[in-house]
Amino acid sequence: MLQLLLAVSAFTVTAAVYAVIGLRWWRRARLRRAVLGLVAGLELEAYHAAELRSEEIEAAAAELLLGGYLDIDGEGAARLTEAGRDPGRTPPCHPLPAALLDAVRRYDPEPVSIGCIDRYDTEYQIGRRAYARDRDARLPRITRIPRTPTHERGRLLDCCGCVGIVLLVGFWCVAGVLLLHAYPHGLREWAASVVAAASLAALGFAEGADLAVRARTACEDPLGDHARK
Repeated sequence: MLQLLLAVSAFTVTAAVYAVIGLRWWRRARLRRAVLGLVAGLELEAYHAAELRSEEIEAAAAELLLGGYLDIDGEGAARLTEAGRDPGRTPPCHPLPAALLDAVRRYDPEPVSIGCIDRYDTEYQIGRRAYARDRDARLPRITRIPRTPTHERGRLLDCCGCVGIVLLVGFWCVAGVLLLHAYPHGLREWAASVVAAASLAALGFAEGADLAVRARTACEDPLGDHARK
């Protein structure tokens, strides 16, 4: 009788746990398919794609170099050309190279490293952030997914999750001990013991299954992945 009770309870608990994991997989996979489908048809602006590859300032410097605004010396420092110093010349249309040109002009006539501007020039960083806000505002809302997971569940759900894990571990331990100490008699009890043992073994792998689902359905940086293809 004890083996039958253990088999029913272990199978029920294991089925409930894997049902939650399956529901989580279905929801995350559905969202992932929707996001990737939307991003796949999205044409990124050239500087947006460069920024997602952390190459936006190099792209801006290359445009200024090709446009005759800058020269790069042998040590990698940028200098304004005569055309770059000309206040009457039309600046680049895109805000990123325009902000970089303004930054180099602030250091003129001294050469300046492009990396130093990227790291330390406050006005250039303000211009870059303004461009990023304007660019993100034009993107479809579903593609604005944070690169790192955000923690917004609250203490109550966290506490409920911890209590649930403690109860599952406690059930697994108690059921395992009872199963080991209850020697089965007859075919029915042996079959019930096998079902209980298999259910407990499957329950022990539930955490790994949940981690595998999270890894397979992860979609933390769809735009970055799309830009790096």
